[in-house]
Amino acid sequence: MSKILAMGPVLIAVLAFFALAASPAFAEDEWLANGVAIVGTPSVEGTAELTLVDLVKSSSSILEEITCSLTLQGIISSAKTLLVQDMVNLGGTIIGESGTNFLDCRVSANDKSAEACRNGSLVELWVDHLNLTTSLTWPMEIELMTEEPKFLGKFLEEEMGYKIRCEVELGGVIEELCSGTTSVALENTIAGAAYTFNWEAPISSRFANCTGLGPETGGLKGSGVFRLTSGQTLSVS
Repeated sequence: MSKILAMGPVLIAVLAFFALAASPAFAEDEWLANGVAIVGTPSVEGTAELTLVDLVKSSSSILEEITCSLTLQGIISSAKTLLVQDMVNLGGTIIGESGTNFLDCRVSANDKSAEACRNGSLVELWVDHLNLTTSLTWPMEIELMTEEPKFLGKFLEEEMGYKIRCEVELGGVIEELCSGTTSVALENTIAGAAYTFNWEAPISSRFANCTGLGPETGGLKGSGVFRLTSGQTLSVS
């Protein structure tokens, strides 16, 4: 009996060792490829359907909603950081900070006011502070949450943003520059790491500050999926 009792601490130590060895050796807040920690800086892309939600400064009611289809391209630059380097349209053309390479978006709803972009009309969109040639990027870092959504992707560049140009309801053309940090909810799916913008709870993506509309008047909603261009499945842990 005494020999059996003496083996107890040894057996516990052995079982603890094997339990530790069998546990995934992942750090918190980490990008994975096929469930394994990523080595190097693989390329990623994320096609999305997004809606820009512009608010009326005085009342915080919705002025207009502008729908865009786009793809974000970049790399996994560190264990927890995805670096967005370009925005492209669905034809593969890189969207510039100015000039003729703009994204075609469309006004899907408005409040019919004189300041609103004309309903159903084309909106031209350029990126701001996103230019691979001049090393301007949008870094996004994973953050593990204590409540839903479980994972957030937090954009860190304060100057990231977009500029839009549209015709307003009563004639004439306006331009609006909106910028500031925001965040997305991240969720693991079979297709890859799904990301969702929503200015409403529970995600509460931060509003951008717009030059004409005012502080915290540019919202985002919509979703897409980040994928590794290698074909491996991208996920967060």
